[in-house]
Amino acid sequence: MASTNSLKPPEKRKAFVDSALKAEQEVSRYGLVYDADEVFSYILAKAEGRRAARPKTRKL
Repeated sequence: MASTNSLKPPEKRKAFVDSALKAEQEVSRYGLVYDADEVFSYILAKAEGRRAARPKTRKL
């Protein structure tokens, strides 16, 4: 798939939807997800230059 930077808006939307559908299939297949609060805390800590443990996947 081409870089989304070189795509026109309708193509970007299709690429986004395709990516979302693929992610949904992976979640359905494996049942593994991340807790959003843990992910946001991790990103915030890293952005602030603090050490942080990576969030762990959880079964649905």
